[in-house]
Amino acid sequence: MLLAFGALAAGVFGILMDLQFWPWALGSNTQLSYLPGGTIAENLSRFITFHFASAMAWDIPRAIFTCVLIAFTGPSVLSALRRTYTRAAFSTPVVFSERAK
Repeated sequence: MLLAFGALAAGVFGILMDLQFWPWALGSNTQLSYLPGGTIAENLSRFITFHFASAMAWDIPRAIFTCVLIAFTGPSVLSALRRTYTRAAFSTPVVFSERAK
């Protein structure tokens, strides 16, 4: 489940990076350019085409690399978090004394 989340997060990161870059990347004279007066559907279609044409070469390796790193470090980090949770007693209620008031 953690690997699936990592791959999904890497893909969403790539989409968001393209979304902030796309309006300025191509200028205004291409079929993939942002149209300031265009409809949402038209601009979304142009953005999706731009994203799949230009960024998938970055997004797929990023997702694979993220999953590999999670696979190597995930078990150690999760065991450390579980150990910290049991030792820190986060579920114990906090009781204030009269002196603290």
